[in-house]
Amino acid sequence: EKYMTPNLNILELLENKKQIIFQGAPGTGKTYMAKDVAEQLIFNNISKNKEEQAALLKDSDQFKLIQFHPSYSYEDFVRGIEVKTENGQPEYITRNKVLGEFALSALKNIEDSEKDPVKLTQERSFENKLDQFKDLVRDVISEKSEYPIGSTTARIIEVTDTSFKYNYEGNRTIYFNLLFSDLIKMHNSEKSFKNVKDVNDYGLAMKGKGSYYFPLYNSIKESEETTD
Repeated sequence: EKYMTPNLNILELLENKKQIIFQGAPGTGKTYMAKDVAEQLIFNNISKNKEEQAALLKDSDQFKLIQFHPSYSYEDFVRGIEVKTENGQPEYITRNKVLGEFALSALKNIEDSEKDPVKLTQERSFENKLDQFKDLVRDVISEKSEYPIGSTTARIIEVTDTSFKYNYEGNRTIYFNLLFSDLIKMHNSEKSFKNVKDVNDYGLAMKGKGSYYFPLYNSIKESEETTD
């Protein structure tokens, strides 16, 4: 064959060192070897058909191919700050990039592996409902420019990567956030939130916003979960 397949020494080295650097002139098979190693680790197989291999790796959330170049920075690869301006006011948003997202996914995978299967199923069910609720909110915003939060004067005006961004009557120029992680934390706590005070007393990251979290949380819990 034109290119070598990963041998036991390479896999053992990666297992022990957690990283490998292939070096050599262009065209010597470094990328081919890296893809073979990835497929072997993820699927315990190495496809002879490289188009099939490429499709497998592309669909895997455990694989990412990054091409570094001179302008590629820490902010592009790990975590960076983006500036977004609305109504003349700048907002600085911190976003995880490729490595940051991988680290969070790996941590969640470890945590999930240690959970009771029934509890894990319940948590994933709520997360699915949350994702579908985000889509609903986006659809309403695209049609009406805002999504009302229960009977309050607050209105969601954007669904970001990490939160529902909202403002409220009397202060429409300043924006606040209701974090998805707080809503998930409420569900995973298995506590009974019967009123706004229960939410405020629980101690979420966004403190004092129980009057908004409470109706949102109930709307998500009561929503029907659908499957494609």
